[in-house]
Amino acid sequence: MAVTLPPVRSELRLLGRRHDVSGAEVCVVYDPVRHRFFEVAPLALEMLAHWHLGSADRVVAAMAAQGKPVNEDDVGDLAQFLLQAGLARRALPTHRPGWFARIEHAIGKAFFFRIPLLRPDRALVILCDAMVPLFTRPALIAMAVLAAAGLFLVGRQWDLFVAGFHSAFNTEGLLSFTLAVVAAKAIHELGHALAAKRMGCAVPAMGVAVMFGAPLLYTDLSDSWRLSRRRQRLLVASGGILAETALAALATWGWLVLPEGPSRGACFFLMTAAWAATLALNLNPFMRFDGYFMLSDVMGVPNLQPRSFALGRWALRRLLWGSAEPPPEDVPPNLRHAMLIYAWTTWVVRAGIYLGLAFAVFHLLPKVAAVPLLLSELWVLMARPVVHELRLWWTMRNLFRTNRRARVTAGLACALALFAMVPQSFDLTLPAVLAPAERSWIYPPRPAMLVSRLDDGVQVKAGQEVAALRDPELEHQLAQSGIRLAMLRAQQEQAATSQRSAKDAAVLAEQTAREQATMAGLEAQSAQLTIRAPFDGRIAESARDLAPGSWRNVAEPLFMVVGDAPHAVTAFVDDRELPLVQPGVSARFFAATPDFPVLSGAVGHLANVPVEAIGEPLLSSTNGGPIAADRDASGRFIPRQGQYQLTATMQAAQLPPSAGQLVGKLIVQSRPHSLAGLAFARLWALVVRETSS
Repeated sequence: MAVTLPPVRSELRLLGRRHDVSGAEVCVVYDPVRHRFFEVAPLALEMLAHWHLGSADRVVAAMAAQGKPVNEDDVGDLAQFLLQAGLARRALPTHRPGWFARIEHAIGKAFFFRIPLLRPDRALVILCDAMVPLFTRPALIAMAVLAAAGLFLVGRQWDLFVAGFHSAFNTEGLLSFTLAVVAAKAIHELGHALAAKRMGCAVPAMGVAVMFGAPLLYTDLSDSWRLSRRRQRLLVASGGILAETALAALATWGWLVLPEGPSRGACFFLMTAAWAATLALNLNPFMRFDGYFMLSDVMGVPNLQPRSFALGRWALRRLLWGSAEPPPEDVPPNLRHAMLIYAWTTWVVRAGIYLGLAFAVFHLLPKVAAVPLLLSELWVLMARPVVHELRLWWTMRNLFRTNRRARVTAGLACALALFAMVPQSFDLTLPAVLAPAERSWIYPPRPAMLVSRLDDGVQVKAGQEVAALRDPELEHQLAQSGIRLAMLRAQQEQAATSQRSAKDAAVLAEQTAREQATMAGLEAQSAQLTIRAPFDGRIAESARDLAPGSWRNVAEPLFMVVGDAPHAVTAFVDDRELPLVQPGVSARFFAATPDFPVLSGAVGHLANVPVEAIGEPLLSSTNGGPIAADRDASGRFIPRQGQYQLTATMQAAQLPPSAGQLVGKLIVQSRPHSLAGLAFARLWALVVRETSS
C-alpha cells in the first residue's frame, strides 16, 4: 500500500548551502512564520524536489531514475522529521480542537506577534552608500576608544552621575527616559538593517513586535541566514549593538563636556538608556535577542535554543530514568556539553525572568485583569512545557521496574515527597532587639538648663535625684507670682480693719485664691526640674554633650535608667510565620555586635493582633533595619506587612554588666509542620491578600 506524504508548507524558503558543526554540507531552510531555520542534508533536499509526487514509492522511483537509490524508510523518516519540525502540514483533523487548546493558541498569539510598519530596503541602499566610512576598521577602533574613555571619565564623576538619577524620578524624567529608550532602540534596529544591507542581504520589513504586552522595535533579518560565512552573520547580529554603543559613547561625551541644561540632560538619558539596553538586554544570550544570535553564530549552531532544549530534555531523561533513546542529533562531545550547559542555564534564567515579568504585571494592572493574565502567562511560558515533559515521562513508567536508575530516581522522589509531608520543626529567625525589661528614657519636662546629673553606670534607688535643671523664665514667673500674692494678702489685711464692703473683700479673696493656684502650678513645674529615678537601677546611654550649663530640649532624652530586672528580647513575627510560633519554647539571641555572647531564654508573650507601628526604631528599614517599614507624619514606623510583637526573657546570669540595647536576631523552634502544608498555606494567604485588596 502506497504511503501518502504530508504536503510541505509553501511559504518555506531555501537560503542556500553551508557546512554544519560536523563539517558536512547542509541546506538551510527558513520558516518565515516562526522565524526558525532548519538544516537538511542535500539528499533530503533532492527527495523534497520530488515530494509533489505524493507517495513514498513514487519518490523512491524518481530518485532511482537519477542514480540516487533510497528506500521507503528513508522517505518515511524525512516525512516524520518534516511533521515534527512543523515544516509539513498534517492531515486535517476530523474534529475541531478542544476549547483549552484554542485558548492556549489565542494566548500564545496575544503574547507574541509582529506589526510591520516600514519597507526600508531601497532607503537602506542610499544610507549604506553614504555611511561607507563608518564600516571601516579605523571607525570601529575610534568608537571603542571613545566608549572606553567616556566610561572611565564617568567613573571619575560617579557621584555626579548617580545624582542625575534622583532628578529623574518624576513624570518629566520618566517621559524623557522613555523617549531616550525609543531613540536608542531605533538606532539599534537601524544598525542591524545597515549591517545586513552592507553584507548584501535584503531587509523586507521593520516594525513593532509585541512581547508580553510590551512593544519592541524589530528588523526582519531572515535573509542574513543565507550568508555562508559565519563572520558575516556575526556582523549582522552585532550591528545593532555596535550602533547603540556608538550612540552611548557620543551621548557619554556630550554629558561630560556640555554645560548644565536641556542638552546635557538629553545626553544623560540617551547614555543611560543605550548602555543599559546594550548590557542588560541585547547581550543577554538566554532570550532571543542579539546576544543569542551572536552566540549561535560563534558556536556554529543555528536554532541554538530548540536544538539545545531538545538535547537538554534528552540528557535529563537519560540522567533521571536511564532512557536508552538515541540523542536528537549527533554532535561532537565538546559541543554537546556546551549545548547542555546552555540549555539548563537558560531554563533557570528564563524561569526567573518570567516570574519577575508575571508578578510585575500582576502588581501594575488592576486585579480583575492581572489575575487571569498572570495565570495564563505562567501556564504558557512555564507550566505547559513542564506538563508536556511529564506526560512523556509517564509514557516511560515501565522503566521503573526494569531500569535501576529509574528506580533510584523514583525512590529519591518518594523520599523528598515524604520529607515534605512529614511534620517537623525548624529554626525560625526573627529580627529582634535586646533591651532591659525595665528601661525608661529620661526627658526634660520643658526646655531648661542642666545644672547637675549622675554619670553613666551609677546605681540609683527609686525616687533618688538623678538630674537637676533650672529655667530662669520659670524662676522669674515664680518670683512675680510671689510678689503679687504678698500684695493681695496685704490688701486683705487692710480690708479687715477698714470699712470696705463685703463685696470688695470677696473680690480680694477670689484674686488671692487664683494667685495661690497659679503659684502652686509654677512650683509644681519647678519641682519637675528635679528629675528622680522611676525605679531601682542604673544610669545608661547618656546623650552627647550632656554637660552642666547646656540647654536641653524636650524632644532630646538626657539618659536612660535601666532597671535590675532580667533583660528581654523584643522580636517581630510577620503574618506568614505567626502560626509557627508558640509561647514557652526555647529561644537564642545572637547580637549583631561582634564578640557578644549568645544568650538563651524562652519565648514569653506573643501578641494576637498586629502592631500599628514598630516600637523599636532600630529594626525599621528606614534606619537600616530588617523590617520593611515607612515613617508617617507623626514619626511612627509603619510596617508594610503585618507584624506581631513577641517577647523573650533572657537569663540574667548570661548578660555582661554593661549590656544595653542591642540589635540582633532571635532563633526560636517552630511548631511541627510539613513543608508542603506551609507552602500551600503561604500561597493561599497570598491569593487571599492580593484578591481582597
